[in-house]
Amino acid sequence: MTKYEEARIINRVVRKSLKEIQAKKVRRTRRSIDLPAYITDNPFYP
Repeated sequence: MTKYEEARIINRVVRKSLKEIQAKKVRRTRRSIDLPAYITDNPFYP
């Protein structure tokens, strides 16, 4: 393998891992927004 091929493989792996990390962060924030910590934190709760 040439240095060019090694660099391509490394970059591909790094990009994949970064995408996975970003996807996990997005899922966590969506869940926390959808579900309030307490019932009283919900503005629509009487």
